[in-house]
Amino acid sequence: MPDWTLAVQTAIFVFVLAALGLLVFRPIRTIIERRREFTEEAVGEAGELAEQAGQLGEGRREVLETALAEAQVERERRLAEAHRDADGIIAEARRSTREIISSTAVSIETTKRSITHEMNRRAQLIADRIVERVTKQ
Repeated sequence: MPDWTLAVQTAIFVFVLAALGLLVFRPIRTIIERRREFTEEAVGEAGELAEQAGQLGEGRREVLETALAEAQVERERRLAEAHRDADGIIAEARRSTREIISSTAVSIETTKRSITHEMNRRAQLIADRIVERVTKQ
C-alpha cells in the first residue's frame, strides 16, 4: 500500500495553516490594521488640534494686544482728565487763597486803624489825666 502519511500530513498542515489564517492571523491582521488606522487618525486629529491651538493662540495674542492698546489709550485719557481736574483744583485753591489773603489784608488794615485810633484815644486820655494831675498840684 502507498504511504499516504506524507500526503495526510501535508493536508493537515495546509488545513491547520488555513484554519490559523482564518481564525488567528486574519483577526490579528485586522486588529493591527484597525490600530494603525486609529493611530493615523489620532495623529491627524492631533495635528489639526495643534494647528487650531496655534490659531487660537495667535487670535488670543491679537485680542490681548488690542485690549492692551485700548487700555493704554484709556489710561492716557484718564490721566489727562486727572491732570485737567488737578489744574482746575489748584487754580480754584489759588483763587480762594488770594481772596482769603486779600480779605485778611483788609481785616488787618482795619484792625490796625482801629488799634491806632484806640491807642491815640488812650494816649489822649492819659495825657489829659497827666495834665489834670500836674495842674492840680
